Amino acid sequence: DGVIESVTLTLTVPEADEGQGAGPLAADRLQQLTATIMGGEAVEPAASRVALSASIDRFTLPFGNEAPMVLDIDLDGYVEEGQDKLELSALQVQSAGSRWNFNGAIGPTPPEPQQPPTYRFELLSEDSVIAPPVSPEAPLVAKAFFAGRYDPEARIIAMNEIGLTGEQGSLGGRMAVTFGTFGSP
Repeated sequence: DGVIESVTLTLTVPEADEGQGAGPLAADRLQQLTATIMGGEAVEPAASRVALSASIDRFTLPFGNEAPMVLDIDLDGYVEEGQDKLELSALQVQSAGSRWNFNGAIGPTPPEPQQPPTYRFELLSEDSVIAPPVSPEAPLVAKAFFAGRYDPEARIIAMNEIGLTGEQGSLGGRMAVTFGTFGSP
């Protein structure tokens, strides 16, 4: 009694009409978004679980005077009772000839005294393909690892660990992105 066996929510944002303005779902940013959230309350001893599946077609990231990056993104993940994280079973990002296949997790960092709440993430790919859109080089099959934190108060995503390993060798690095005060990051 009282157990929610299952809940399903499906959202679809259709392709935006030209001239709708420059909002976050304007035609120049997002062509189509579909998201499904499913879950239910489990009966002991199983843990309750909520699953998420999302697809974003032709998401456009402008880069100043450079040509924009157009991305197709597919995500499958879940949250289980008591885990305090979103487990990403699949996150695929495609752009031109490149394809990144990730799995990993995103969740709150353990609380620290006198520190604002932050979120941590780890993404791992065993079989990504990197192919710059205008390059005579053959595509690179690589393993990739990204780990870092997001600080919503400071509006910063800091990737403290970036690793890329291919047939020819490997590289590592760090990166931080600071968002402006316009809208949500």
